[in-house]
Amino acid sequence: MTAYVHHRVVRFGDCDPAGIVYFPVFFDWFHQAMESWFDDHLHEPYASFLTHHGLPAVHSECDWSVPCT
Repeated sequence: MTAYVHHRVVRFGDCDPAGIVYFPVFFDWFHQAMESWFDDHLHEPYASFLTHHGLPAVHSECDWSVPCT
């Protein structure tokens, strides 16, 4: 199985004044990538999948080792 790659542009509003990505933004990006994966690999929109099958998110966490600029 190959890794799924979802490209996106880091916008000015995603960062704090020092140019470091504001950490909660990553969770939105993770969700965007997951939704794209459903479209690209399951060929079913994420919203449709949820309606028919359900897929609750019960826990999410992330550890950062360095700032993302």
